[in-house]
Amino acid sequence: MTDDPHDTIFPLPIWFVIAASILFGCPSASAEPQYRASVTGGAAIILHSEQCALKEVSNLPHRATWEQPGKASEGCWGHNGDGIVLIYFLSDRTIVHIPSAYFERVQGV
Repeated sequence: MTDDPHDTIFPLPIWFVIAASILFGCPSASAEPQYRASVTGGAAIILHSEQCALKEVSNLPHRATWEQPGKASEGCWGHNGDGIVLIYFLSDRTIVHIPSAYFERVQGV
């Protein structure tokens, strides 16, 4: 083994291929809607894959939104392990618990 700093496991062109595959070949890290449940009155609860950004909530790890015509509310959600999705909406301090069977996976986003 030499002490030359230019000696690497891979030749330089291979490093460019590795870097390009990491930058352009990986799936997007943006947060996508994962699940959706329809609610009466044309509203929907959307469960997102991104982390909850509400600093007031520490025990529900993911972002949730309540969307209805002309209004959207931010919240956080988590799964309790017994088939129940727990959601907290900060704007009106509503706590919602919905069986996970009511949610459909969001397709084609």
